[in-house]
This record gives sequence, C-alpha cells and structure tokens, in this order.
Amino acid sequence: MDEEIYVTSISDRLRRGENDVWYVDGEEQISYPDDVRLSYARIEGSSYWFAHRNRCIISVVRRYAPQGPIVDIGGGNGAVALALQRAGLPVIVVEPSAAAAQIARARGLSVIRGTFSRLAIPEGTISAAGLFDVLEHIGNEVEFLRDILRALRANGVLYITVPALPGLWSYEDKYAGHFRRYTVHRVRRVLSLAGFSVAFATYLFSPLVLPIVLFRSIPSVFGLIPRRDRELAEIHSLPANLIGRWVNRLLSWEEARIDRGGSVPVGSSILLVARKA
Repeated sequence: MDEEIYVTSISDRLRRGENDVWYVDGEEQISYPDDVRLSYARIEGSSYWFAHRNRCIISVVRRYAPQGPIVDIGGGNGAVALALQRAGLPVIVVEPSAAAAQIARARGLSVIRGTFSRLAIPEGTISAAGLFDVLEHIGNEVEFLRDILRALRANGVLYITVPALPGLWSYEDKYAGHFRRYTVHRVRRVLSLAGFSVAFATYLFSPLVLPIVLFRSIPSVFGLIPRRDRELAEIHSLPANLIGRWVNRLLSWEEARIDRGGSVPVGSSILLVARKA
C-alpha cells in the first residue's frame, strides 16, 4: 500500500506533521484520559488480554476479509493495528491523542491524528473500519455509527469490540471514560439503528467474568478502589499456577471456537462484524 496515496484519498483536509504523522486541524473533546493510553502503552506488548483479543480479531478479519485497508478509528497506541499489520492486513490508525498517535507511528504504523468526524471522509470512500473498544466512549453512539456507515463503500465491513455486561460496571469503567457496557443484543440493536447488518457476534474472555464481579464490581459498590498502577500490571499477566493454566486453557478454547466460526456464550468483552447493507 502506498501510504501517501491512500491516506490523502481519505480526506482532503490532511496535512503531514511531525514524524510523518498525518493530521487534521481542529480539536474535539473525547471521553478517554491520556494517562489511560500511556498506562496501557507500557503493558500492551506483554499483556495476555491484548494478545488474546488481537488473535480473535485477526481470525474474524480474515474470515470477513476487507477489500482494502482497515481504518482503525480511535486506534490509540496502535496495539490492534500493529497485530493486524504483522498478520499482513493493511491498516491506517486514526487517533485524536497526539501522544498516542506518536506511539503508534513509532511502532511503524500509518497514522492520522484527529477525530473521525474532523476528517469529513466523503461518502463511500473506505472499504473497512475498526472500532476496538471505542464505541463505549461515544455519547451519541448511533449518530457516530451512521457517520462511519456513510464513509463506507457498499458492502463495507466494520469490526467492533466493546466491554460486555452492564453488571460488570466498576471504577475501571468510570476511570477509562466509558458511558456504558453492552450485551450482544444491545450492540446488535445499536448497529441496526445505524443501518448496519451484523454478520457475526461473540463474547470474549469467558473466564474473566467472575473475577471482575468479585474484584472490581463488588468493591466498586462499596467505594473500594485499589492502586490502579499495581492492579493494571497484575491483571494483564497470568499467574504461573493452576488458575493461570485454567484461564489459558479456556482462552485457547475461545480462539479455536471463533476460528471455526463459532461463538462464545458469555464473557467480559464482545467482538462483532457488521456490514453496510
């Protein structure tokens, strides 16, 4: 993919900035603190959570293959985009945070700094888009999805991950700037209202539901919030004991099931594929 030709075809508002990060003028308030992005940048490469999510995303992207580069909207530090690129799938990161955009660029990714709405992508321009743990940060989710729908070509594809199950709401959701958690039924309905047709949906991270209830959701009810820096490092590495082996086995089962086209009945995240009708 010729980066300059493709990137400039997306929007005529783009300029080339520092370290060859493309950007669009104007700023918008987003519900995602910069310190959260930077915290994750330190652990993404070693996290079993990011690794499992990436493998599942790559599996469904290959099955529902795009007809061109994926525009990773709100791509953050580029954790998903880097995995897609290494799997041979072309991708462009669109990220409003200057700090995250520079991290993504340093990882060798094509990056546009700015919000999706500021790009003003012409109708029917892009063939595929990704929203990887982004939709929960958007206030008007249906209108946001309609903007993406307009930018997609006919039969264009949208890949989405979101946090699952409202009952798992905790201090972590508040800190990260989430507006909501989803069920598969809820996110299907939102996509339908926006004009999408859901081709595939599954839960992810089935073994994490009970630990999140016990160690996040219930403590949050009583106002008990642990030191986040310590917790973040701990929850993104599995213990070398029976529990760690059990979680690994269940996650391997999830990956195999999704790779065969099946779905997982419950989990702390949701992965969907939708198409422009």
